[in-house]
Amino acid sequence: MIGVLAGTAALSANPARAGGLDAALRTLSGTAPGTSLLVVVAVGFAAFGLFCLADAATRRA
Repeated sequence: MIGVLAGTAALSANPARAGGLDAALRTLSGTAPGTSLLVVVAVGFAAFGLFCLADAATRRA
């Protein structure tokens, strides 16, 4: 969802409308299923963080 919002901002070529991750999440929260989607995004970020920690712990130098 964030990729679609960022892609739309990039394709519209309007720098005043383009924003960062915070703007995308604020726009997402304004939609009807916004809270549910924000929870899904948060769980995805947490899962990726856990994956990075596990990957770093199991790598060999």
